[in-house]
This record gives sequence, structure tokens and C-alpha cells, in this order.
Amino acid sequence: MSSNLLNARFFFLMTISLCIIAFFSDLSTANKWNRGIRNESVLVKRETGDVTFYDVGLGACGKTNSNSDFICALSRDDFGSSPGGNSNKNPNCGKQITINCGGKSVDVTVVDLCEGCSAGDADLSPAAFNELAKPSAGRLHGCTWS
Repeated sequence: MSSNLLNARFFFLMTISLCIIAFFSDLSTANKWNRGIRNESVLVKRETGDVTFYDVGLGACGKTNSNSDFICALSRDDFGSSPGGNSNKNPNCGKQITINCGGKSVDVTVVDLCEGCSAGDADLSPAAFNELAKPSAGRLHGCTWS
């Protein structure tokens, strides 16, 4: 074989080898970075809106609740659509959210739909609302929940 042909083969094999090494090194580095970052499916959407309270009863999720339960109703935008139009099977039913307002927070369970609420608003049971403010406050502005 001629020296030019050997040099060409050597150069070709070295190029392929370096490409393979670079490819797997890049994936290895990316994998190390990803280990330190939370998976997006774990991240929770944060909403901002007003918080009110209501006299609870039979909720859109199909269960009867009492005013002493730590529950909430979400706006139609936040409650989302229900499979087959059956709100009892809504994927948000039973989800726990934390509501923060005025330096206080309360954990509640989503059990209802609030037709009068705007996106980001939450309507709480009296017991849950009392954890954030006195009922005389009526409506709390600029609260967040996730």
C-alpha cells in the first residue's frame, strides 16, 4: 500500500474515533448537569390571584365537604377540562396546593370549581381562609398558590 493511502485511512479512522469520543463525552457532560436540575415534570405551576371563602357543600369533584375541611375551589381556567365532561374525574381533584398570602400559608385540597373566580383566584373553605386572615377581610389580593 502506498504511504498516501495509509495516511488517508489513518486520518479517516482518527476522525471517526474522535467524533465518537466527542459525541459520548458531550452526552456524559449533559447527563452530569441534568442530575443537578429538577425534572420539568416535577415543577409546579405558580398562580397569583385573589383568595375568598365560601360556604362549602357538594363539590365539583363529587364529594360533600364541610366548612371545617381545608379545601378550595379553583377557577374554570385553573380547574381545567374534565374527561368526558365529568368533573368528578378531573385530574386536579384531590390535588394538594399551598396558598401563600400576607406572609401566611395554608395547604388545601382541590375539590371544587369556582364559576365566579378569575384565573389565578382560589375560593377557600372558611377554616382554610381563617389560616390566612379573619373572615371580615373578605377578599385577599395578590396571593400565590402552587
